[in-house]
Parts: sequence; structure tokens; C-alpha cells
Amino acid sequence: MNEGKLKLNHTKVQLAREYAKNVAADTQNFIDIHTTVAVERTICRLLGIDGKNEIDVPLPNVVVDHLASAVCLKLELPSLSGMQWLPLEKRRRKLPKR
Repeated sequence: MNEGKLKLNHTKVQLAREYAKNVAADTQNFIDIHTTVAVERTICRLLGIDGKNEIDVPLPNVVVDHLASAVCLKLELPSLSGMQWLPLEKRRRKLPKR
């Protein structure tokens, strides 16, 4: 079935969209499983957060640890892969109780 100015086969277009959706979902699942706080720290560095605090802890580490400990805020950080917003709790490492 060809329609429109481009005379595209809409059945094939729909099939291509389904393939693309499946590839994107598989890729996102892989990213969700393998992403760590290193990604958030890298993003902090890309955003210009650099240096160390008064006890020589890198500032990206301080920022990410602070955000990770702020569970009640349900904060999210962008992932480098496509800059998609992924829930922080999917990648949060276990922090010691204070």
C-alpha cells in the first residue's frame, strides 16, 4: 500500500519503527544494568564541577554521594548515553549509614 507524496509502503514503515523500538529498548536495558555512579561523576565533570573539598574528596564524588543519599528527593541524573533521564536508584551504590 503506497500513499502520500513519497509513496512509501506504510506496512514496511511500521515494521521498521517496531524494529527501531526493539533495538532502543534492548539498548536501554543494557545501559540500565551497566550504568554506575561513574557515569554521574563524569557528567558532573562535563558540567564543570571540578576540584576537591576541604578534606581532598573530589567534588564530583561529593555531589553524586549527596544526591544518592537524598533518596526522599527522588533525584535523577542524565545518562551519557543519549542524555536520557534515568532514575538514580537504578544506579545507586550502597552508601554506609551515617
